[in-house]
Amino acid sequence: MGAATTNASASTWRSGPGSAPTDQVIELAGLLEAVEMGLVKAGVALWKAAEAEAAAIMVRERVHMA
Repeated sequence: MGAATTNASASTWRSGPGSAPTDQVIELAGLLEAVEMGLVKAGVALWKAAEAEAAAIMVRERVHMA
């Protein structure tokens, strides 16, 4: 199977019925905002966890140095 055949099959699949939704449909469904907010919340949680871990390491090091 050559590259031309593979590419033609892929483009036919993408444009056929039942293909993936377009950007406009995704925007209308509010998915972009939902995903963005999920990523923001995950980032905040990750930052807080990193701060807590760093604080715990600092306490351990202070106790070890004392």
